[in-house]
Amino acid sequence: MPSSISNSSHRAPDLNYRNAILAALAVALSAAAALAAANAYFDPFNFGAPGPKAPFDRVNQFRLKNTALWEIASVERVLKALPEASDAQYLIIGDSRARAMTGSWRKDSTLFVQDHRGRKIFNLAYGGADLTTSLMIYERYKARFPKAETVIFAVQFDELSDTERRTDQMEEALRIAKNPLFYYVSFRTLKVALDGMKDREKFAPRQDASAKLRMTKLTAPKKYRRTMRYPATNDLQKLFDDARTIRLTKLARTTILNSDPSVVARNIDSIIRPVVERDPGRKFLFVAMPMHPVLERRVAGEKAAGYAAMASGLRGLGFFYDASMYDGAATAFKFIDAMHVKDAAPDIMQDAIDCSLHPTDHTSVIAHDGHSPCPGGD
Repeated sequence: MPSSISNSSHRAPDLNYRNAILAALAVALSAAAALAAANAYFDPFNFGAPGPKAPFDRVNQFRLKNTALWEIASVERVLKALPEASDAQYLIIGDSRARAMTGSWRKDSTLFVQDHRGRKIFNLAYGGADLTTSLMIYERYKARFPKAETVIFAVQFDELSDTERRTDQMEEALRIAKNPLFYYVSFRTLKVALDGMKDREKFAPRQDASAKLRMTKLTAPKKYRRTMRYPATNDLQKLFDDARTIRLTKLARTTILNSDPSVVARNIDSIIRPVVERDPGRKFLFVAMPMHPVLERRVAGEKAAGYAAMASGLRGLGFFYDASMYDGAATAFKFIDAMHVKDAAPDIMQDAIDCSLHPTDHTSVIAHDGHSPCPGGD
């Protein structure tokens, strides 16, 4: 019969092995907890971690590292804080030109707005989105807005002419939104924060959160009848003094000049049409936002046929509101840069809605020189 001492000696290695596993597991869990705590503290994309956060302004520091993730975090925050946002009657999708339709992208409160006619509007657009990513975020959230009968899609000629599709940021954002654990135990999250800290010697202080989230009220559209005239020059240095603005203008101008009508038509049919056909109960209102004359002249000139084909293709899928108002170097708008109007985007959006509801007798408040963006209007 084996002795008790012999049995103990045989069990000892097993016990040591289990202890080693438990110790390793404890170390791993401690490391994961420390990583999660650090990510929650830095929370670079303002994803909504509870508890204290690092005292610096995240907007300038981290947002551009993944604008899609920042936008999804903002959408989730607003929907959680304002359950009535799901009652929105209109959804906006598109890039930064569409995001400006409801106000500053720096404020979460401007995602959910109400205009002077009492219409509730939710903005799913974000800066840097292309056609594909605009529709990816729409597909994710459309079921959360059962009362949204109209989708306002700011579709631009330079986007439809582009053959490059950039979906990496959106795919990462959707994956993290589906499982936040990827965010809180990710070394990439921490790396973004640490890299951001290295970029600046001194952080901008964290901006105090505004009052509790609430629906923003839009004012009635202003009348933009004063014609602005811009110099007929191709020298971007004379038009813009910001290097990034000049670079983006050159890129947009090159995309427009290299545009192919067949690419535009293919993008409409292969990217936009399937989404429209999957939602037969919703109306799509396509809006072409104004462009600075340095770009407008190309589209109104040698690319006029391609632009007309774009307008025709979009009219086949919904209502097309053309706020570009091509008329050479005269425009009703002031511009921040070659693609973004100054302050007027909410007025354009409200005018587009009114026009789509009453296209034959609507009097546009943003028309000028007798040129209305509303078919059949003044």
